[in-house]
Amino acid sequence: MVGFRKKGSLTVEAVFVVPICLLVCFLLLQALFYLHHVSWYTAAAWECVLTGLTEGEKEDAVRKRWQELKQEQVLPVGQLKAGTSSGSQSAEIEIRGSMSPLAGLSAMDFTVTVKRNVLAPASFLRKAKGIKALVKGQG
Repeated sequence: MVGFRKKGSLTVEAVFVVPICLLVCFLLLQALFYLHHVSWYTAAAWECVLTGLTEGEKEDAVRKRWQELKQEQVLPVGQLKAGTSSGSQSAEIEIRGSMSPLAGLSAMDFTVTVKRNVLAPASFLRKAKGIKALVKGQG
């Protein structure tokens, strides 16, 4: 033990390595939260639009369902805005939000837009069968 000298090289290396590892972990978590929010709000937008198309008052049904889903979100997003519109045969919702990764900076903005038209199943199937018959007749 007489020849054993204590060196501070491990401490110096840890000063550089630990913050870099923590930074990578936090950036990965932030990216995962961003992907979660985008996928959750996309699914919520689709559910709102499909609910609006099945009910009579399209725009009111879309807004009502959006308010219900917004309350169910476990990880809310700051600065969340939603706009709805509907036509005679369509419904649309646009959701805008932003996440603040560093001290209130809104650097991770997302926009989800979903629009769906009402399809008449009988006429759609007739058209599909007609196209299929046309293709078979040519080949």
